[in-house]
Amino acid sequence: MEEVKSIWLEEMPTNAFNFEYADETLAQQYAQEEGELTMFAAFSTLAIFIACLGLFGLASFTADRRTKEIGIRKVMGASTSDIIKLLIWQFSKPVLIANLIAWPLSFYAMSRWLESFVYRIDNIIIIALCLIAGLSALLIAWATVASNSYRVARKIGFNRTYSFANQITFVGFKSMQCQPVFV
Repeated sequence: MEEVKSIWLEEMPTNAFNFEYADETLAQQYAQEEGELTMFAAFSTLAIFIACLGLFGLASFTADRRTKEIGIRKVMGASTSDIIKLLIWQFSKPVLIANLIAWPLSFYAMSRWLESFVYRIDNIIIIALCLIAGLSALLIAWATVASNSYRVARKIGFNRTYSFANQITFVGFKSMQCQPVFV
């Protein structure tokens, strides 16, 4: 470095000799992006956690609210897996619609952000990342809904061997007519 400095001073004595290493300059350029990456990752993780809690609460609420329907379906012969499939399909629709709204927006935002970099990734990788995120959201929703649905379906004490008639008892007689009472 001293040789370069001496040559510089011989050739251009009026200009000061200032130098920086390329790796330090490159690190300074991307220091802001590294900080943004850390913040983005932390808040994204927090947002996903809160969304999972909300989905868990909604699935619990829906499964508990539909306890009577689940009980009737079980009495009519539906298995626990049939009930779980029904509830999973009903929760899959909003997740798929949300993904169809989010994918174009995230693709546009990521493409615009990546335009500021010299080296970029292909658009197909962005699309693949959107698909992976959508599938992850769908799997999280399925796992949450399936666990809650299974819990509620198993809690209801009906069995496939019972028929609907076995769940009715007759009490009291009014002019020789039976009045069914559901137990």
